Amino acid sequence: MYTTVFCRVTTEEGGGGGPGSGGPISMDKDEKRMRREIANSNERRRMQSINAGFQSLRQMLPHHEGEKLSKADFWFKILEPSGFITVANL
Repeated sequence: MYTTVFCRVTTEEGGGGGPGSGGPISMDKDEKRMRREIANSNERRRMQSINAGFQSLRQMLPHHEGEKLSKADFWFKILEPSGFITVANL
């Protein structure tokens, strides 16, 4: 489970955002950067979780020593014996 926390920072002047106010305009760039960093971190964690799942499944398949399967090869190897993938489907 992922938890994301956002907070809004304002200046003591009340932060109207107008020229010279020193308000949220400068903080918006920082806030956007922080949100992007959080989103990137969440995406990295999501992809690591997916890749770990694929790795666990790959270890359950019979394979030759040193053979590395791509995700596409993995799915072909899983689905081909079931008849789900045939030459006509490709």
